Amino acid sequence: MLRIVGLGIMALSASILPACGGSGPAASCGKVQPCGGNVVGDWNLVATCETTAAINAGLANELMGTVCPTVTASNVSMSISGSLMFNADSTYSLSQQVGVAFDANIPASCSAALSCAMAEANLQAAIAAGDVISGSCAGTPCVCHEVLATTEAEAGTYATAGNALTLTSTAGPVSSVDYCIQGSTAHLMSVSMAMNMGTMGQFVINTDLVGQKQ
Repeated sequence: MLRIVGLGIMALSASILPACGGSGPAASCGKVQPCGGNVVGDWNLVATCETTAAINAGLANELMGTVCPTVTASNVSMSISGSLMFNADSTYSLSQQVGVAFDANIPASCSAALSCAMAEANLQAAIAAGDVISGSCAGTPCVCHEVLATTEAEAGTYATAGNALTLTSTAGPVSSVDYCIQGSTAHLMSVSMAMNMGTMGQFVINTDLVGQKQ
């Protein structure tokens, strides 16, 4: 299924971690609210980003589970390439390559249940299994540096309703995201309501995938 971003895709503040800097579409990652629009076209994937809160939640859930739910990520960098085509006949095709590098910080409070040696053994097992490209754990408190990469290709059908985009893969999975088309830039995002509303209808952009129309 289409995975917006993430630490394979997993993934303090609600600030966005950009995949890359600079100007143009990449600079708008995580800064655009859902607005709907016409998705038809061939889109180059140019950026992906995720909030640290979303990354930490995914890291605690997928990497450490209940063994160390307070693990946090830092020094996160993300990259993406590929294309996403939406055809006028409501079919789509996706090809994407996502790279992620980050540090997983294991607090001293977890050392009894998850020592640095244990974390290193788990990480090396993940590398051997092909789930992680490279990495190592060291230090007190323990820090695990990890590098991951995923490649995906899929096709299926899509439907839009308001700001929502639903994709049904021919393989079976269904994914639903919010989206916004602004000129030649597309944003596919997962959102949650802001805790301090301020302006009605304002969302926190947890993850964002940015495409530029070819």
